[in-house]
Amino acid sequence: MNLTNNFSLVGVVYEDIHYYTSESGLDVGTFFIVCNSYNQQGKVYIPITAFGSIVKTCVLLARKGNILAVDGSITSELFIDQESGKVSVRLNFVLDKIMLLFNAEPAMVNSTTQKIENILKMYDLE
Repeated sequence: MNLTNNFSLVGVVYEDIHYYTSESGLDVGTFFIVCNSYNQQGKVYIPITAFGSIVKTCVLLARKGNILAVDGSITSELFIDQESGKVSVRLNFVLDKIMLLFNAEPAMVNSTTQKIENILKMYDLE
C-alpha cells in the first residue's frame, strides 16, 4: 500500500549532501534537515531524497549549516517481517523544490555579493 502526501519544511542541513548516479543513470542525493520537534523538546532529523536534475541544485545548496526551505511529497511503505509478523512503516521524503534561506559559508556569500555587484556595474545600475 502506497500513500502520497506533501511536506514543507524549514530547517538546518545536518551534513553535506551524499550523492551518486544509480546504475540506471539517475542522479540521487540524500541529506538530513534538522527541525525543532513539535513539542520543542528536541530535534527531528528528516531524511530528504532528491532524484534527477534537482540533485545538482542540492549539491550547491544542501551544505552543512545552511538553512533551507524544502517542499516535496511523502510516500510510505509498509513492511511485514515474514518470521515475526511485525509491521513497520518507512516514510520517504522526496524533494520537489529547494530554496536557500541562509548560507553558512561566508566565502560563498562574498562570492555571490561580488557577482551581483559586477552585474549592477555591467548594466550601470549602481
